[in-house]
Amino acid sequence: MLSLRGGSQSKSEAFAAFRAKLPPELQTEYDQVHAPERDVPTSWAPGWYPTKDNPVEGSVKVSLQYMKEFIKDTFSAYHIPIDKAEVAAEVLIEADRRGISSHGIGRLKPIYCDRFQP
Repeated sequence: MLSLRGGSQSKSEAFAAFRAKLPPELQTEYDQVHAPERDVPTSWAPGWYPTKDNPVEGSVKVSLQYMKEFIKDTFSAYHIPIDKAEVAAEVLIEADRRGISSHGIGRLKPIYCDRFQP
């Protein structure tokens, strides 16, 4: 397995080396996911809701940027350094973007907040 940390390779060189080891069918998929011009959504898809259940009455959708700031503020309130809070927010939001709601924003309270030391 190729490590992307340390060494003398730049980040782009490390990713290129990793991509070169993939089979051709996975290289195409890798390119689609990691393309620099990839359109990253700034809002939820129409009709999208992060669970299989229908939205609760009174639910509202907020922008991904709003949610990211909310998550960062939440982690900051637990004295998590802002750079770590930013990474955590991006990871939780990306999971929801990819349709993996079991590892997304829904984990903020039950997994993170409930387990932080007071």
